[in-house]
Amino acid sequence: MYIALGTMAKVTIAGVIAGGVLITGITYQGDGSVTNIKSKVNNMKNELTQAISDNDYLKGQFNSLKDIYNNAVTEANGTIGALNTKKADLEAAIVELKADLTAKTAELEALQAETLANAEAQAAAQADTQNEINRLETELDKANAQIAELEAYVAEVDSSTTYTAIDKNAYDVQAQDVTDADITPATTDYLPVSDLAWTTDPNGVVLMNDLATVKAIESGYDNRIDIIQVMSYNNGATSKLAYNIASDSQLAYIGTTAPVVVQNLRNALGYSELDFIYNGRVVMTVDINGTRKY
Repeated sequence: MYIALGTMAKVTIAGVIAGGVLITGITYQGDGSVTNIKSKVNNMKNELTQAISDNDYLKGQFNSLKDIYNNAVTEANGTIGALNTKKADLEAAIVELKADLTAKTAELEALQAETLANAEAQAAAQADTQNEINRLETELDKANAQIAELEAYVAEVDSSTTYTAIDKNAYDVQAQDVTDADITPATTDYLPVSDLAWTTDPNGVVLMNDLATVKAIESGYDNRIDIIQVMSYNNGATSKLAYNIASDSQLAYIGTTAPVVVQNLRNALGYSELDFIYNGRVVMTVDINGTRKY
């Protein structure tokens, strides 16, 4: 944009007067140009005003965009921070899960090993039981053979022997009353014994199934236990004999001192511990230090 100025026409230069320049005859021809210049200036003023307005608008838009950007960055940073925290939590959970998995794997391996050991012990016990059955069957066959031989001998003797009946009247006797007789029948009440107990330790069964010993043990514990069976149970990889009792409700009243008869029986069995079982689990044990309850 430019301003077109009017023109001046030089008409006459008269001459030099007193060391100066005298200019005469100049005429002005730019009346239209002034109006044109004012119009142009007004246009420039309007355009400048519009430019300032546009600049203010652009500044406002820029500041708005800068605020949006700053808010977006802040929100993004917050989201990233939350994601990093969640990532750290997940990584910690993974570490914990790996540790749990390792522990459970070890526990499973231990259970598998224990199961294998129990299976081997059971197989060995079954083999021992079968061997004992085979031995008893052999003994039974021998006994049956001896009985058959004896029956044959009796038949032979019977066939070669005659007997003449006696006169029974000659031998009649009169029954006499017996007074002040104190006759006590022999005691035959022994404890039941599990089949596996005989296989485990037959000599031990005889010791533990002695009625006097059983009664002395019950009396030594103030009759707070009732022994009902001699049984065998698997103590780890070894089978051993134990007493089965009717209830454990009175064990809380039993002290830690073991009766002498129990210690003597434990020593006779060659056991470091003599166990008492109720409902399939050991509830009381006697060792060299006395009585323990579980």
